[in-house]
Amino acid sequence: MLGPASHDSPLTVTLWFVGAAVAVILCGALNLYMPFVADQAVAILAGKALNAGGTLYVDFWDNKMPGLFWFYWAAGRLFGFTEFGIHLLELIWMTGFAFVLMFGLRRYYLHSWLSAISALAVVGVYQVSAEPFQLTQIEILVGLPVFLSALLAASVGASVKGNVVRGFLSGLCAGVAVCFKLAYAPIFVGFWLVATYTLAADGFALRSKQVVWMWGAVSGGVAIVLAAVSLKFYTDGALYELYWTAFVYPPIALETAPPAPYYRLIASATYFAAYYTAWLVYIAIALVHWWRVDRRNPITLMMLAWFVIGAVLIYIQTFSWWSYHFYLLFAPAGILGVKGLDITARFLSRTAMSLGLGPVALVGILTVPCVGALLLPASQKAFNYVHVFLREHKGIKLFQETVNPKYAKIRAGTRFLNDSEARPGKIYVFGDPLYYYLSGREPAAPIVGWPWEYFLDVQFRELPGQLESSRPAYIFIDYKNAAEINERQAGVPQFVLSHYTELFDDNYGTWFGAKPGSWNKRTATISGQSGQSSDSSSR
Repeated sequence: MLGPASHDSPLTVTLWFVGAAVAVILCGALNLYMPFVADQAVAILAGKALNAGGTLYVDFWDNKMPGLFWFYWAAGRLFGFTEFGIHLLELIWMTGFAFVLMFGLRRYYLHSWLSAISALAVVGVYQVSAEPFQLTQIEILVGLPVFLSALLAASVGASVKGNVVRGFLSGLCAGVAVCFKLAYAPIFVGFWLVATYTLAADGFALRSKQVVWMWGAVSGGVAIVLAAVSLKFYTDGALYELYWTAFVYPPIALETAPPAPYYRLIASATYFAAYYTAWLVYIAIALVHWWRVDRRNPITLMMLAWFVIGAVLIYIQTFSWWSYHFYLLFAPAGILGVKGLDITARFLSRTAMSLGLGPVALVGILTVPCVGALLLPASQKAFNYVHVFLREHKGIKLFQETVNPKYAKIRAGTRFLNDSEARPGKIYVFGDPLYYYLSGREPAAPIVGWPWEYFLDVQFRELPGQLESSRPAYIFIDYKNAAEINERQAGVPQFVLSHYTELFDDNYGTWFGAKPGSWNKRTATISGQSGQSSDSSSR
């Protein structure tokens, strides 16, 4: 059902695939030393906790599903818990995604080698466009399992047995993706509704038993993954904590977290459109062709379902609307864009031949605007590397501090922790978790203190007891968080000012050191300096 195989020579296809793979690897290499921001710092703390034998949601808590944390743990185990280690596994992951796109879409386009362009339109666009806070986020990592699930759903046909196998494998991929973000489950329901529709539309006799077997296989694939995850947490004694994080926390947080401003949604959508502006015409052509000529094309239908359902899921996340959420839409947008390019090239082929232009030359001309849109961000990233590493001879440290100035400021603010006179032990930061990563100190409580607006009152109430139990050597309070801490939980400032001495202010907040005196409680407030605030990264 994916369409006829093209008649391109194996050499042509191979050369395009190799070229696309090399381009993807080179573009991804530009991100290998990109600095972290708060989100990545939280995830790497989770990875380190797992590596030390800790249990998710017990020894470390964050509001995300475990898939992302397992990814960071695997990257750290394989390549080191550093920027390079995390981004290297992402590069391998995204290169694999590029190959899956190339091989999986060979029969979707008139010419097989056009699937190489789809890899560049999806993976390449992400790699050159992503800023540090957008790298190694859930929304781009799930692209691989989501696409595999869609591809398997699109390949159903007359064989009932084959449909069961494809459904099961598609369900496994869906289960993996859901382990990254539970909210994406409706996308896979959309895929298999489309698959059922295409089977019926293509004239296959759909008996109720066949449909039940097919959907049962999909559900079984998902269930096996979720059962394995549940068993893992059960054996770790954290099954309830997983359940609470996945099902209890989200609806309460949606009600209590401050809504994101609409200008952020507009800015994020604009960011997405900016990198696909040149492709929008081709996407429109693909949609017109689908509507008028090829309504039963399963791949196009899958991409439409992915895009529409994904856009709705982005919109209903009213507390966030960060730009990296739109990476969920990069795959369907890029694939449909190349489809429109394919249709346009086919339409202009006779004209091109009269001018002595072959298919490759024609496609090259048609993609000039698309390629041009990528050259600026790619060249800017390349310039940063060349300027810092080769010309300035300053190395990785300066490069990271140039890209993310917070690195230099936080390093300066945490330098005292490495002095011989500094107290050993864990610290607690009411602020950017980069303080943990750059200082090398572990958090003293399961909740790392970022970002406070997403935490529930019950978590605030538990925090003083957790700090009382662990008694961190130092506590840092961001100016931005001081007022909210005083307002939401009086026990926290009571604990800090009863047992800690104010040491000094750095660029973003105040450091407190544990004092050897008594641990008796007294009512107090923590002062936050008006006019100074921390520049936080988006979540």
